[in-house]
Amino acid sequence: MNKIIKYIIITAFLFILFLSVGYAESVYVSDLKKITMRSSPGAEHTIIRMLESGSFLKVIEKSEVWSKVRTKDGKEGWALTRFLVSQKPAVVLVNEFIIKNEKLVSKVTTLESENNSLIETNKKLAGVEEKYVELEKESKNFLEIKKKYEETLKKFEAQQEIITTFEDNYKEKVLTWFLIGAGVFVFGVMLGMGAKKNRKSYLR
Repeated sequence: MNKIIKYIIITAFLFILFLSVGYAESVYVSDLKKITMRSSPGAEHTIIRMLESGSFLKVIEKSEVWSKVRTKDGKEGWALTRFLVSQKPAVVLVNEFIIKNEKLVSKVTTLESENNSLIETNKKLAGVEEKYVELEKESKNFLEIKKKYEETLKKFEAQQEIITTFEDNYKEKVLTWFLIGAGVFVFGVMLGMGAKKNRKSYLR
């Protein structure tokens, strides 16, 4: 019989312990400046900490009047249940809003800086593109000029060849006419000398 009673007591103790550990409701201190956290439930017990509005707590045990709570740093005590709320109070929401706003402002500043950097990069790229277009135009003009130069050079070389051929032909003709003229001159001289001899013979 004693064993059964002892077993029931142990089971009940473990059940209560399990309930106290498993409960752990998340609550906040309501929109008040500060509330007291005491060593035990009751206004006559020692104040061990002042809890500011918005403080995050874990509820270990809860009744209509007093709740046993644990702070973020692990401190445990008792606070009035009516000052604990499950919804985030205004002070917490305002602080979260301020933090989010600061992050957004910081992000906007970063984005503006990146945008300015991109604008400068785009300007540089536009300048490079403009120079590339100019270079491309100059390259096309150079290629056209080179092509015209090569065509003109070919024409000049062809004309030079024609002129050289004409000069060679002209020199040959001049030499031929010179030889013909010289032959005629020599022939005339010889003919004249022969006529003189004949005339002298006739006179004798």
